[in-house]
Amino acid sequence: MNARDGQVLAYRATYLAMLERKKDATDSMQRALSISAKDPDVKFRAALMYNHFDDTDRTLQSLRDALVSGLAASTVRDTPDFDHLRDDSRLQVLLRGH
Repeated sequence: MNARDGQVLAYRATYLAMLERKKDATDSMQRALSISAKDPDVKFRAALMYNHFDDTDRTLQSLRDALVSGLAASTVRDTPDFDHLRDDSRLQVLLRGH
């Protein structure tokens, strides 16, 4: 694994989250975001990770950051991981703006 590749670290973080390794996942994502601060995919992966750990505020913040950085709103709409947030007015506002 290339420890200097933000996307690789972001994917690693989401895999670690699936294994319930919260600290490792969070650490990996922090490194990913510091390396690839403008990458919308890395920010989207952060949203997936935070969502996995039921951190709705950070999930929505990461989605907002990803959308501002260029992520297509359809990606968020089409990702089943966020289905439970469909009725959240904060997500609706984010998606309406993009």
